[in-house]
Amino acid sequence: MKAVFFIVFLAFIEFFPLHGMEIPLPDSSWDITFQRLEIYINPATTGIRGKQTFHFISRQPSPDTIVVFLHDSLSIDSVVQRTSRLRFDRLPSSLRVVIHLPAMEKGKYDSLSIYYHGNPPDPSFYGYFRKSHNDIPEAWTLSEPFGIPYWMPSKMDLYDKIDSLDMWIFTPVLYRAASNGLLISETIVNDSLRVAYWKHRYPIMPYLIAVAVTNYVDYTDTIPLRGKKLPMVNYVYPESFETVRKLTPALIPVMQFFDSIFIPYPFSGEKYGHAQVSLSGAMENQTMTFTVSFDNDLLTHELAHHWFGNYITCASWNDIWINEGFATWCTGLAHEHGLVKGTFSDWLKKTMLRSMLNDSGSVYVPDPTNPYRTFDYNLTYCKGAMLLHMLRWITGDQAFFAGIRNYLQDPSLAYGVASVKDFKKHMEKTSAKNLDEFFNDWYYGRGFPKYSFQWQQSKKEEGVLILYQIPSHPSVSFFEMPVEIKFEGTDSDTTIVFDHHYSGERFTIAPGFYVKKIILDPGWHIVTPHDTVWTNIPLVADSVKVYPNPAHEFVEIEIPPGSLLQEYRLYNESGQEIKTNYNIKAVNHYCIDVSSLAQNTYLLIIKVSDNTVRKKFVKR
Repeated sequence: MKAVFFIVFLAFIEFFPLHGMEIPLPDSSWDITFQRLEIYINPATTGIRGKQTFHFISRQPSPDTIVVFLHDSLSIDSVVQRTSRLRFDRLPSSLRVVIHLPAMEKGKYDSLSIYYHGNPPDPSFYGYFRKSHNDIPEAWTLSEPFGIPYWMPSKMDLYDKIDSLDMWIFTPVLYRAASNGLLISETIVNDSLRVAYWKHRYPIMPYLIAVAVTNYVDYTDTIPLRGKKLPMVNYVYPESFETVRKLTPALIPVMQFFDSIFIPYPFSGEKYGHAQVSLSGAMENQTMTFTVSFDNDLLTHELAHHWFGNYITCASWNDIWINEGFATWCTGLAHEHGLVKGTFSDWLKKTMLRSMLNDSGSVYVPDPTNPYRTFDYNLTYCKGAMLLHMLRWITGDQAFFAGIRNYLQDPSLAYGVASVKDFKKHMEKTSAKNLDEFFNDWYYGRGFPKYSFQWQQSKKEEGVLILYQIPSHPSVSFFEMPVEIKFEGTDSDTTIVFDHHYSGERFTIAPGFYVKKIILDPGWHIVTPHDTVWTNIPLVADSVKVYPNPAHEFVEIEIPPGSLLQEYRLYNESGQEIKTNYNIKAVNHYCIDVSSLAQNTYLLIIKVSDNTVRKKFVKR
């Protein structure tokens, strides 16, 4: 009766069953100190069989059960502790396996082994994959975020990194296996069996454990790092060998740069490496990235994960930005320093434009049970990278990079997990800025700002700039950002940064010349449409008329002969866009119905023959 009650109780308190997916809550009752997997894989057949051994320490007095996860397509033959078989229960329609333990004292070390076999389920987003290259079978695993139970038993706890790992991979003699850590031995047992022993002695998240099996050939690049030599081990298809071995050395200066600007490579006692698999994209499995392409941008992103994602991992899938936003930004940083092909300007513009394609979502992931939302490229990757780009803009390079290094050097986070709050704390300390509003707007909020402005200059010594902002999504009322604006004259220019606190804020400046052109955010520091360029053509502005003023039912826009009225945007005093027409193509005059508007003052921004004119009117 006690066991039955415990299982039912567990179903309610240990997991969130959302969208058909169970996400484990942190389980502090036991802590895995060492994991040893012995697994047989033949890529030509569907089945696998294995023995998973956990060495663990009890963190609570007398835990009588522990929970592991395994897909129900894989059968458990037995669970053994020393010489005794342990009872276990597989909960219906669940990945959970409840293992019943003999009484343990708090702080006691023990171990158990799970023997299992079966055909892993067909993968979709993650799991155990079987394909072929050049008519040769291959098999590999992709476990992020919830795929580890599809091929081996696991605790699946983001708060419990496995301290140490052994992987014994048995395959037919034709094949070779790539995995985490260092290859200690590779032995042909007989005519039909080969065994590879990989050892990893750094803390590792279960989803970063991986194995790939096919007829690999390997080679090693050597990376000089701080007076030492780090092996970069590459397992590739035989047919790709000549091509790929010319590509991977391009990653050497990137590794050296990250090692110097952040902290030393966190796994320098072992290796870095790649295993080629038929994966669309790549996966940053710890010390052994799986990839089909050896494109430098892609390899740079996966390498960056070994600081951001592997060394320090997101504490929850809601904060996957800790992993993916940082790695994407690091790719841009490599472009900025000329370490990968393509200019930083091109990378920045492409990434920023993609970050604005979906203004209905946030960088924060409210529902991580949907992996397609968790790994949304526009939000998690591109907007996540741009969040860091903008944070660098508002804090300055010195404070920004000091904050990142302090974050990486924090002993409470090293080889562990972090939340957004942990990173924010370090950035606030080095920048001496309160970043609450920034993260509320750009991390938890949605959308981006859209800017417009008015410029009035009666003489060259002084002018008045009125800066407006309209957020693209109602979750943010105003994005408070420093806004860079460039003023150009006939043969002079100046760039000024304005601290913008509200829409319609007025700034008086003395540029020292007559301004003919204004460019908003010329350095692309802010996620915003970069089409706000103003050219001063007084003849057009002075000859465009809006009447009657005050208006009651309608306002007329009258333009000079030979001009074309292309569009208008109507704003209220709060800077909210309330009427638009982007395809007018009218000559001479155009009528706008304002009968439904409240009595107030309104701003019309009118485009006439590719020139922008601003006119105010009062509605009575």
